Amino acid sequence: MTKWHLLAAGLTLTAGSAIVGLPNAAGAAPKPAPVPQYVVEFSAIAAPPSSTALDFHSTSCAIGPATNPIVVLCDETGTIKFTNTGGSGTATVTSALSSINWRFKLHRSSVSSTMYQMVGKGTESDGASPIVRLVRVSGTFTLTPTPDPTFQGTEEVFPLPIPVD
Repeated sequence: MTKWHLLAAGLTLTAGSAIVGLPNAAGAAPKPAPVPQYVVEFSAIAAPPSSTALDFHSTSCAIGPATNPIVVLCDETGTIKFTNTGGSGTATVTSALSSINWRFKLHRSSVSSTMYQMVGKGTESDGASPIVRLVRVSGTFTLTPTPDPTFQGTEEVFPLPIPVD
């Protein structure tokens, strides 16, 4: 396109006055979605429920960076306290890549739903002399209550900014 056509596209003359077309926020490029540091895919089975919580351990678990095909086996354990609207709990994932510990809240769309949305915060570390980093963990899991409670889910682990003193 020539300079004249570009100028004509940005400038419109109407009844003797000039209206200049300026870029607006709608034309701005959208921010890319954040990429998780790790993605965890797991299946788990629950221990016999107690009166206060449901303990679980993974029967299969894989963890890997979201942008890399490296996937390693992991173990996930945790405890969940269910309520009518969701619940809360704690979980730990251990693997050759990382160790992640977090607390989370659960939400579900209805009392009859078996799918839960999970959001939490915790820490992640790796290596022989681990450096502990803050993380946010989010994901979904589906509960199959009978014959024995089982879970299947995906969790995404995002690094959090380092707090400034």
